[in-house]
Amino acid sequence: MPPRTLGAYELLEPLGAGGMGTVYRARDTRLDRLAAVKLIRDGAGEHARTRFLREAKAASALNHPNVATIYEIGSENGCDFIAMELVEGGSLLAEISRGPVPAARAADLLRQIALGLRAAHRAGVVHRDLKPANILLTASGEAKIVDFGLARIEAPPSDETASLSLTQVGRVIGTPAYMAPEQAAGDRVDARADIFSFGVVAYELLAGVRAFPGNSSLSVLQKVLTAKPEPLLKLRPDCPPNLAALIDRCLEKAPDDRPLSMDEVLDSLNSPSPLPRRTRWPAIAATLLAAALAGAAAWAFANRGNSASISAAALLDRYDRPGNVDRAIQSLANDPSAMARARLSLAYSQKYRDDPDPVWLQRAESEANAAIAQEPNLAQAHIALGMAALRAGRLDAAESGLVRALDLNPRDANALRRLAQVREGRKRLAEAESLYRRAVEIAPSDWQAHQTLAFFLQSRGRYAEARDTYAKALELTPDNYVLHRDLGSVYWYLERYDDAAASFQRALELRPSATVSNNLGVALYFRGRYAEAVAAFEKAVELGANNYVHWGNLGDAQREVPSLRERARESWIRARQLAEERLAREPGDEGAAAGLALYLARLGEKRAALDRAAILEKEPSLKPGTHYLLTLASEAAGDRPRALRHLEAALRAGYGSTEARANPTLLTLRSDPAYHRMLARLEKR
Repeated sequence: MPPRTLGAYELLEPLGAGGMGTVYRARDTRLDRLAAVKLIRDGAGEHARTRFLREAKAASALNHPNVATIYEIGSENGCDFIAMELVEGGSLLAEISRGPVPAARAADLLRQIALGLRAAHRAGVVHRDLKPANILLTASGEAKIVDFGLARIEAPPSDETASLSLTQVGRVIGTPAYMAPEQAAGDRVDARADIFSFGVVAYELLAGVRAFPGNSSLSVLQKVLTAKPEPLLKLRPDCPPNLAALIDRCLEKAPDDRPLSMDEVLDSLNSPSPLPRRTRWPAIAATLLAAALAGAAAWAFANRGNSASISAAALLDRYDRPGNVDRAIQSLANDPSAMARARLSLAYSQKYRDDPDPVWLQRAESEANAAIAQEPNLAQAHIALGMAALRAGRLDAAESGLVRALDLNPRDANALRRLAQVREGRKRLAEAESLYRRAVEIAPSDWQAHQTLAFFLQSRGRYAEARDTYAKALELTPDNYVLHRDLGSVYWYLERYDDAAASFQRALELRPSATVSNNLGVALYFRGRYAEAVAAFEKAVELGANNYVHWGNLGDAQREVPSLRERARESWIRARQLAEERLAREPGDEGAAAGLALYLARLGEKRAALDRAAILEKEPSLKPGTHYLLTLASEAAGDRPRALRHLEAALRAGYGSTEARANPTLLTLRSDPAYHRMLARLEKR
């Protein structure tokens, strides 16, 4: 018998036993919550103990709503244990035992299981023992994957150490009825083995019987290796054809014939129409008729679109890599399917962000509308339409499209974080933050979910929180230019200059960038190295000619170099024009509005600058950076009291004091006694 308590956990009653040990209901005496505590069976041996600890390591690497959460790994008085989330709604096995599950409920469960597996695979964890008994259900019906005792943890690509594995090639381990053929044969397996097991679980969930039944493990393994299951549509005629086709593909014997990843599985589950089925074509003998060759060519053309669309999704997920967006556009250009057109729309929206030419937004909206016309209930199409509207600054249209997408798929993290941006644009900041955090909760392995939350925190002056959130995103994609760029800015505001320089340098190593060149220019400018700053800003302008910020900064630096002073006015004029164009497209962009006020003041149009500032001041909850720009604009326009008010607001909101102390354009402001009285007030907070 185990001790009554293990660490902080009071064992209450056994919940079940397995090959390696027993699971108990327990109470966490520190947090006064229930938990499940799994103990290794006494005398199980060193190999079992190693597997037990491997389960804890594999599962603790994951943080996802569809994977049971590990609370603690411990050992006390020679007893190893894992404390984890208690899931009390039963298992998928119990649900199946009551008969075939309704198709809509089955599709929802499968989507949740796929999301959990995707999170595991993105973390380098292959489960290798997925089966109904290892999928628990909460009281509200949410699926949670458990029991990673056979999991394989792949070493990161950059790690030259051997992959961690408990089994060697040639040793069969797992549950025969659910293992992939390559696993049954004792071969090395990867994530595609989990995809096969997912297909077996899906088949059983809908058919109510196993895909590979048998009276012994040997007969089951033989069927896994050689037999095809009874056609699902024969056993379950009401199963949606696209779902049946997906399950058939997951059950292909050859790993290469299955879906490429859980991303592709999720795309199929989310698609209202069947995806084309890939087929392995045998070698074609020279004696075949030309008609057969023509048929093969037609098949290849028809199926090219689907694989291209999936490939484009992967390219767009890493839009930070040079050329990926253009490659995605090229791969989707000739695919007429609704999903491809939705992704093409998203690609055009991203293209617009990198190159703000209105033609990209026009194309984005056109492709999104075409996708909706083809498939009115395709969530990705509505996200695409909402995204195009968001980029254009049409918040009503953006919200309409994104809310519709969430009606169709409430757990779409992309739609959630984009809707959060809409709410942020409407100054509904608490709602925005909640949506950003919900996106992270649903998709903890999605770097963009962390990045958008971090950027929100950064824009609100919460730099320490932003730094930590960017760090989480970088754990997922260490080679990500966007994250190194933005983290460098956060370090700048935190006055950690060496860290900022290192982040900017790493970003430039990954990708020549107008933004990072601009940021280096800012660093040089504040250190009084104006000629070098001009060169950096000129590089930024060269790489991103349509960015008003870069032109405005170039003008500021040129003013400090006597031989270039006359050219500063030309740069500010260009900055003003670009800021006006941005506001025409996105009227709610407060950064562009504050920038326009500054450029008007720099050009001597002081009354117009102050009028712009007055309009912005009517907006609730301005960002700290906006207050700082209005400080510069008000000072340049000769309104010192207004400049001090905005500077105090910026500093109170967490804006780093570096720029106020170092910016040469605020030299006379810093000599004003009112400035020092303001600093004294802040120090008393």
